[in-house]
Amino acid sequence: MDAYQALLLLSLQEDTDSSDMGGTYIGLFEDKFSNSKWHLITAPNIFTTSCKWQNDNLNFNQTNSINGYENCHNLKELQNYPAIEYCVNFSFNQFSDYYLPSIYELRFINKKTSVLQNNFYWSSTEFDELNCYTHTNNLISQKNKLENAFVHPVRRIVLR
Repeated sequence: MDAYQALLLLSLQEDTDSSDMGGTYIGLFEDKFSNSKWHLITAPNIFTTSCKWQNDNLNFNQTNSINGYENCHNLKELQNYPAIEYCVNFSFNQFSDYYLPSIYELRFINKKTSVLQNNFYWSSTEFDELNCYTHTNNLISQKNKLENAFVHPVRRIVLR
């Protein structure tokens, strides 16, 4: 994080749109298991799209429920995950560090803002070999990986 981003973060309130940060600032997300914290920023809603989570050859990669960035970067090389590929290849206002959020990051976004609309949104968190966690209307559920759901790219600024 450069000095400009640090100053901008200090001035932002939750649910504030800032193209200087690459989208809407959601707030400070905390992973208590790894004692990590990061500021979560969502891409503008106009870039939400619908796609499958996985194309074929279903398998279970044991993703985690908290860290979407880690999930996506562990899977992006496998080239069989349209939802993840869309997010990690997404860029906006010179930012290209987006990823598909974990199920807990999606829940955090939903609690803090109205960015997520009344649709099923993929998380980067798998439920099992056939299904992945989705989020809709304050509910966490599972959906078959071969079906379509919406994806909403996010980026983060990690606190050191």
